[in-house]
Amino acid sequence: MKNNRRIFHIITNLMPLFLITAVCPATPATSDKPSLLIIVIDTQRMDAAGCYGNDRPTTPWLDRISQKGTLAVDAVSTCCWTTPAVASLFTGLHPSAMRARQPSDKPPSDKSWFFRWRFSEEALTLAEHLSAHGYHTAGFVGNSILTANRGFGQGFDHYEVVPDPSPAIKVNRSVVRYIQKNLNTTPFFLYVHYYDPHGPYMAPHPWRNVLDRASQAAGETEITKSRLKDRIYLYLKDLKYLDQYRDRYLAEVRYADHCLGEVICALEQKGLTKNMNVAVTSDHGESFLEHGRMGHRNYLYREEIDIPMVLTGPSVPEGHLLPGPAQIIDIFPTICGLSSIPVPDGPVGIRLFDPAGNSLPNRQLVFETNTRRIQRAVREGHWKLLMDEHDRSRLLNLETDPQELENVISQNPEKTLSLKRILDEWAGRQLNKQLPTLSIEMETMDPELVKSLQALGYVDD
Repeated sequence: MKNNRRIFHIITNLMPLFLITAVCPATPATSDKPSLLIIVIDTQRMDAAGCYGNDRPTTPWLDRISQKGTLAVDAVSTCCWTTPAVASLFTGLHPSAMRARQPSDKPPSDKSWFFRWRFSEEALTLAEHLSAHGYHTAGFVGNSILTANRGFGQGFDHYEVVPDPSPAIKVNRSVVRYIQKNLNTTPFFLYVHYYDPHGPYMAPHPWRNVLDRASQAAGETEITKSRLKDRIYLYLKDLKYLDQYRDRYLAEVRYADHCLGEVICALEQKGLTKNMNVAVTSDHGESFLEHGRMGHRNYLYREEIDIPMVLTGPSVPEGHLLPGPAQIIDIFPTICGLSSIPVPDGPVGIRLFDPAGNSLPNRQLVFETNTRRIQRAVREGHWKLLMDEHDRSRLLNLETDPQELENVISQNPEKTLSLKRILDEWAGRQLNKQLPTLSIEMETMDPELVKSLQALGYVDD
């Protein structure tokens, strides 16, 4: 058994190099405009990736991409859960501008509103913008809350939600089949969203035990039988399993990274990567009791907000570290710049690569949660202020306290007031930008989707 695991470990570490150099022939694309591949790895923490300092072999493909392109060393989302964060990726807007929050008449236990909300049809999506400039657009999603009738399919010529919970390999079957049979037009925009490594951390064999020290030492435990609806991954009741939860999570990161490589190889085999930009990122991170909670949708600390962000392509600097700060809303305008198409009115992010070679400006970054437990946070330099709807505040000095444990608000009243003013002004701007929002009644939803959401514990039976 140990020898088999060692052989698997060696093969999977060598696979990216082997596939790129030996299996995937490079054939010139036929369009002057660069194509685009965006891969979102749901729930991936920044520090889970090798290129961000993880010392375990979690992301060989992402590490290789980062060496060929640019890595944003300080990248963050706008929110700590999927729906608002992906909406921000697609539109370049903050969630508040799209009213992506829980209605005040819904109790916290009512999660069905997650699936009623959609962002307005007036919001221009990246897919719509690229389609208007001659791109063929296709999206494949392993997270069933990102349905087309909630706006996420706007602008896609083909948009497919693989039944949830969808291991990345199931998503890849659809993606690779589409690449082989249908992706004959350039430029194209291909969007792939993996549900892994979202809980309950059940990577398929043989990946499940590759990074799981506890399972290797003691065999399978009850943790493998947990399900998302049991809420175990949100509130860990037995600390003896914490290391195993982390290992299982990292095993899923490794598995998703392998699937990322499969998509790149499929594009290589068809000669579609020579003139292609690639962006790999996540929607949010994941907590492991750093501040008392498991999972996500909890708060705006780094473990849930920091995300990987790696870009490569013909106009992307090679082997470059982007000092940041960068945010998920920057991907829309950055892609426009790399594709030599105009940035539309609407997106509030910035282009991460200045044609004049200037460094990124000093800027304030704002984050928000959009459940009834509303929180907002602003970062300016090494200072970060968190506020909730009751005006309770925490001021953090990220330079001296990178783990975000010490509230220094009493020692820094002027800085606190300054950051509060920034948040108040930002909130006012969001109200002015708010777009109409629509509501989808549960009875109009696909019965199979409702059944899937009930199985996940998101919607009551």
